[in-house]
Amino acid sequence: MDADYGQLQALKLDRTLFVRVIGFGHTNLAPTFGGLLRSEYGCGVRRFVIDLGRCTGLLSAFMGEMALLMSGELGSGATIEAVNVSKKVYAQLNLLGLTHFMSISEMVLPEFEGSWVEVRQRELSRREFALETLDSHKALAKLSPENAKVFRLFIEQIEEELK
Repeated sequence: MDADYGQLQALKLDRTLFVRVIGFGHTNLAPTFGGLLRSEYGCGVRRFVIDLGRCTGLLSAFMGEMALLMSGELGSGATIEAVNVSKKVYAQLNLLGLTHFMSISEMVLPEFEGSWVEVRQRELSRREFALETLDSHKALAKLSPENAKVFRLFIEQIEEELK
């Protein structure tokens, strides 16, 4: 896949999972991102470091997946940190209120280049994809009254489609 369009790479060290978002954090990548973190939490990972240094932008579904995971969905003891966030990506996160709920810092990531692996994009049915998109946007809507207004019609449209 073209890295400019978006891809994920991961590196696991003990109970920490480092995830790089390379290129565009788009809607189709959001379920893969969420599934990866949920799976690794189930394997004992409790610290998730999301490297946005090579990220060129984030769509609402991807940010909604981040919000959903930060809302406690992963379970007890899980922490999610965003590192190496550009001004553009910070502005996107801030616009939807995620900067109020997440740790953001600069970090030199481990230089184990051979150990970073590309994460394969999850294959979802149309219904599964709609449900994932719905959940991520509901998570964004819960962050603020402004988000609730912005995403209300979109959420209603997906709910109608799922009937």
